[in-house]
Amino acid sequence: MSSSEVDLVFEALSHKTRREIIRLLGDRGEASYSEMLKKLNLDTGVLNYHLSKLEGLVEKKSGNYGLTEVGYKAYRTLLFAERGADSEAGEKRESIPLIILYSFVSPTLVFRGDNNPHVLTASLVLLTVYLAELIIYVGSPLYALALLSIPLITSALAAYLIYGRTSKTPQRLITFYGFSSAPQILYPPVITVLVALAPARVLEVRAVVSLLVTLAYFAYTLMFVKKVFNLDTSRAAIISMISLATLKYITSALGELDYPCVYIP
Repeated sequence: MSSSEVDLVFEALSHKTRREIIRLLGDRGEASYSEMLKKLNLDTGVLNYHLSKLEGLVEKKSGNYGLTEVGYKAYRTLLFAERGADSEAGEKRESIPLIILYSFVSPTLVFRGDNNPHVLTASLVLLTVYLAELIIYVGSPLYALALLSIPLITSALAAYLIYGRTSKTPQRLITFYGFSSAPQILYPPVITVLVALAPARVLEVRAVVSLLVTLAYFAYTLMFVKKVFNLDTSRAAIISMISLATLKYITSALGELDYPCVYIP
């Protein structure tokens, strides 16, 4: 951070109410004026005063308030102070295999991992595994790459066209996009085991597992969209549904696949 940004961050964090505003907007992505009044139990005069003090850290866009890039630096500084240096250092020491494990068992931890240098590598590992599985299923590397890319491209376009939101950097997109593939990566081994256990009910097993994986995929995509495009849950859900529906439409037009990323009952 530049010296002027450092001054802004520490001035903002010097007051409890401003810390609460930054924490609220950082946790939720964005909030309306009335939501901040209600959640923080403030009157309009107090909120207006502190918002004026947060100029450069908080911005109003599409009717709601959210953090600027400097605001997110203040948010991360606040989280660091609240968790303590030991917790932050522990997060940075997490290995790539551990991050990949978290992506399956506790994805919320992964989507908070801005400061971990291994997150991007873990995401690329997951994307590589998912691409390999898709190639096996569809038999065409180009088609598999298209299936891998469609949700990412659709989410980015929809977020920009509908809400005017973009990712801060292309690297941030890739860093967190790989984790949204975690549910699909589990599909082949899970379906193989269950079909082996119940060979007489192959269709029912595939339908149930595909539906569950699709729901999980939607949840992961929702976390990805919230994280990367700084949207609240309701808006991120809309982008996620558009992404999934687009993937379903394109794969239907090209021919149905027995794969959960295109399963919509």
